[in-house]
Amino acid sequence: MASVRGLTEGVPGALLPELTTERLCVRLARPGMEAALARFWTENFAGHLDRWSPPVGPAQFTEAFWRERIAVGLEEFETGRSARFVLQPRGPASGPVIGTCNYTNIVRGLSRPATWATNWPARTRDRAS
Repeated sequence: MASVRGLTEGVPGALLPELTTERLCVRLARPGMEAALARFWTENFAGHLDRWSPPVGPAQFTEAFWRERIAVGLEEFETGRSARFVLQPRGPASGPVIGTCNYTNIVRGLSRPATWATNWPARTRDRAS
């Protein structure tokens, strides 16, 4: 059975959503995930994610890039403009990233549109469930 809880790891006053099942945890990207995100993109960009992702520079594969990107993502979440999630095996937030799911360009109003995008590693994309 899935559960949802809010966390305040490293972000004073912010509730960070987390959805947990028996095997999977979907978490808002947060400080402490920089190395895991850099590793995910390094291992999966060439030959897989590069087919539908915009061109990226070498910085995208570094912890420094993800430190800044996570900070921007948290600010966007707090202002209701995006929600950038990582998928991980159930366990600590510092564990490996096995996918991402981003809701961006959220516009408040009558229709509440958003852009949705996911990234799966090549080795698991055919067995995602």
